[in-house]
Amino acid sequence: MDKVMDELIEFLDDKREELRREAATTVAGLTGSVEGIGMLMTKSDALFPVLLKHMHDESAPVGEQVYATLVNLSLDEAACKRLLELGVVERVMEI
Repeated sequence: MDKVMDELIEFLDDKREELRREAATTVAGLTGSVEGIGMLMTKSDALFPVLLKHMHDESAPVGEQVYATLVNLSLDEAACKRLLELGVVERVMEI
């Protein structure tokens, strides 16, 4: 499963919009369950900075999925704490 998560993170940071969009949609879907959030948390050190980077993606669908992911992750205390440490509030304020 680690390899799949690593590839998903790579796709989320790909130059091609269609790969970023699909990866962002998949990640957002994983936040719909406790198990999915747990999977994402195992890769939070790699995943969360990429999510923050793509909050202002040139592709609106990618950005929308990233925001949905962040909102859902904020419901998990450990994820929320990590996002705050990474400066999610400051990143949102850059709009």
